[in-house]
Amino acid sequence: MFSEDDVEAESILLLPLVMFEDLVKNGVKPVGKVLEEIQNGEYKPKPDDSSNIKLYAWLQRKSLSSLLQTENS
Repeated sequence: MFSEDDVEAESILLLPLVMFEDLVKNGVKPVGKVLEEIQNGEYKPKPDDSSNIKLYAWLQRKSLSSLLQTENS
């Protein structure tokens, strides 16, 4: 069971991750065919794709905070 302090601490710790995630989603948006593939769920990473594009595509399906969650939380 979470106490009020645990919830507050968790929200404070996750805020920077959420801010970074928003920055990537809004500031590194690919264009053209790559963006269309990502939006349609058809994107397959290619060796010459930049890390930004790969991260943007990953964030469309998941969130950074999901990396911190365990089965018990």
